[in-house]
Amino acid sequence: MPRELPRLLLQLRDAAEPVAEAGWYVCYGYGEKPLVIYATRGQTAWRLGMRQVPITHYAGPLTKREAA
Repeated sequence: MPRELPRLLLQLRDAAEPVAEAGWYVCYGYGEKPLVIYATRGQTAWRLGMRQVPITHYAGPLTKREAA
């Protein structure tokens, strides 16, 4: 019997909207797959290492329970 995968229900926000809370976020609009990037409170410029990432939307923060 196949195991049912957990579902995440997260609200998408525009990338220009400042992040309300620090944590891990799912980011969309960069490449074919979503990215998970750490963001600090108030952040509006998204970076992967030293490179700025041109995303369009983000959702999160992801909690340990949601990520499990």
